[in-house]
Amino acid sequence: MARVRLFVAVRIAVDDRFRAVMTELGRIGRPVRVTAEENLHVTLSFLGGRDESEVGPIIGAVREATMGEMAFRGELVGLGAFPNRKQPRVVWVGLHEEGRLGRMAASVYQWLDAAGLAPEPESRAWTAHVTVARVGSSRGRMREPIPGALSRLLEQYGQTRFGSVDINAVELIASELHATGPVYTTVERIALGGVDVDR
Repeated sequence: MARVRLFVAVRIAVDDRFRAVMTELGRIGRPVRVTAEENLHVTLSFLGGRDESEVGPIIGAVREATMGEMAFRGELVGLGAFPNRKQPRVVWVGLHEEGRLGRMAASVYQWLDAAGLAPEPESRAWTAHVTVARVGSSRGRMREPIPGALSRLLEQYGQTRFGSVDINAVELIASELHATGPVYTTVERIALGGVDVDR
């Protein structure tokens, strides 16, 4: 049976302030790999490789988890890095949203767990963030020194506000990995209550 790599996420539309810092990150070059704008998102649950037969039940669980949730607005604030700024592997922008996405992520996990479809729990606490770049090779090896330009950008934009975003839908997304980067395809889009703003 065919398998598909899946995750549950909220896609993020950004403005020129956000694009400007992504452009600066892109100018650094190796070993920094910038996320394509169309792939920007906040992950609620990474499911990994799943049989196609699981897709329908997963959609059902996500619908249950988000039932009654209303659309809202969050604010993109601060450039940071995992695991830390001295050893960055993932460069991110934080999303301030009063914990609503965190509660939604917990609900998604609970409904997936009830259906016997939950992924392995994450080792670190969930935080709302948008991955804007990865540092190191696509195979996870990191032997090149951290560019000074990256350290300066992390310091310069650590508290910067990058604008607000409308959170109006949760998506089940399929990911195909290619040498040029991942390609994300929406499998199902579940609109949140209230005004659903098209992007």
